[in-house]
Amino acid sequence: MRIPTSHYFTRALVRRFGLKLATFQQGGPQSHIFAQGEKAKKAVIVKSDLGRMHFSSAYHLPPNETGTGDGIMEVMERLFMTPMDQMHGIGWREFVRKYDRKSLRDHLHEVRFSPQILKDKIIILFLKKPFDQHGTSDQLAALMGLVLNNRAIFDVNFVEFVIDECLFMSDLDMIVGGKDLLPRGFGPYLKDNIQFNVRAHAVKYGADGVHVK
Repeated sequence: MRIPTSHYFTRALVRRFGLKLATFQQGGPQSHIFAQGEKAKKAVIVKSDLGRMHFSSAYHLPPNETGTGDGIMEVMERLFMTPMDQMHGIGWREFVRKYDRKSLRDHLHEVRFSPQILKDKIIILFLKKPFDQHGTSDQLAALMGLVLNNRAIFDVNFVEFVIDECLFMSDLDMIVGGKDLLPRGFGPYLKDNIQFNVRAHAVKYGADGVHVK
């Protein structure tokens, strides 16, 4: 299990319990991606521009999305440049009010690319028109989900996604010997307050606390 450097409380417990950390390697240049009956090295895919990228023809990307010269990572970063900038400019409450009713998929459906926009350094154009006319194509969204391994979170609330990115995007470590050593570390501190091998029949909540029978 990965532990980001931003998880201060978890890391404090790791130190308290005397556990050792090692760098978590998320992937390597030799890892492969399989799609549409083909495979290619992830390092090559990420560095290639969309027009020449492996799988681009299989996903039938529209010309306006393949003529920018950008790679998949640059595309993803630019898709989120405006909301990230706005978060700093308009404040957190206004940011939540503006984006809290959207999912990550909704956001992708409201932004588009064009080579001319990129040349003018105006990266993102927000449009309030139907997705099938102006949004990021389903094909590009599917390709980003595959290559960047984020397809499973497309329907996550957009604000929650931003919070997770801000907190999680950091160096990652793992506990040497397994993540189960962390909960096991609580044992010496909790054993005097735990009754083992006892069947619980009821749990009652009161003003003076919780009672288990």
